[in-house]
Amino acid sequence: MGVTMIKEKSIKGQARGRVSRRPSVTKREKPSIKELNVILGIGKVQAVDNLVIDRVVRKGLPAGVSDKIKKAFLITDAELVKVAGVTLRTFQRKRAERKNFSLPVSDRIARLTSILSFATQVFEDSESATAWMRKPQIALGGQKPIDLIETEAGGNAVKDLLGRIEHGVIS
Repeated sequence: MGVTMIKEKSIKGQARGRVSRRPSVTKREKPSIKELNVILGIGKVQAVDNLVIDRVVRKGLPAGVSDKIKKAFLITDAELVKVAGVTLRTFQRKRAERKNFSLPVSDRIARLTSILSFATQVFEDSESATAWMRKPQIALGGQKPIDLIETEAGGNAVKDLLGRIEHGVIS
């Protein structure tokens, strides 16, 4: 519950504060198509602006964006919900009700799309990138990249490995 200050004028014209116990409610706007394209790594976006991604994630990704992600990167519902950290039923309900995901879920989905976009760039097509994400990698301790990106640290390890592959460093 937020506490807001309300300014009142006193008799002498000086402002004095009064505390209101009403919760402050902020309206969550829907992300624009351009902002969603940045998250998905599609469209004519030249450079990904992290502040745009932050703004979209804070607003909450619409559950319907999951279909675009699955189509663009050839991943399954099971893989998407595992990374997102929600049950399949919750995922389906949000999509049917056309609701936005929460901030933590939106953040995990944004991480997934960012890494899949990078992998697609490195391997030059989404099929090869997705196949690589599903195979255990020696440089990742024998773990599958798709499993590691559930956490930020695991996602960073996958991005580091992709960077090494992109630059031709033996991994």
